[in-house]
Amino acid sequence: MERSFYKPFSSAFDDLTGDHAAKQSPILEMIKFVAVNTFLESKSRVKRLIIVSDMLHFTSQLSHYVDALNYAKFAKSNYAQTTKALLNGVDVDIYYLYGKSILHIKIEATSISGTSDVLSSGGRVNCVETVN
Repeated sequence: MERSFYKPFSSAFDDLTGDHAAKQSPILEMIKFVAVNTFLESKSRVKRLIIVSDMLHFTSQLSHYVDALNYAKFAKSNYAQTTKALLNGVDVDIYYLYGKSILHIKIEATSISGTSDVLSSGGRVNCVETVN
């Protein structure tokens, strides 16, 4: 039974985390999308968001791949304001996918900016862990 579950799961996970590149990775926009479409109108007393991602934002407006992110400066930008998610009362767990493609980027830097985004949006970060 365990093997029948593990093999398809492992294969799917490898497909998601393999060596391939996307044209964009709009992490902030996707978190906002989830917040607006799931949490904003929810009457649930318990709200939880689990993020499994490399948390490396990549759009024409912001790229963790090329920019040395100064979070204090970024937080004041128009782009930060337009991508800010409404996470008031939402418990957030962040699991960083840490693979070969991001070895040149300091995980601490993306971790700090990722959790700062959540906290500035009213969310409560419960967990920040790396997964490889």
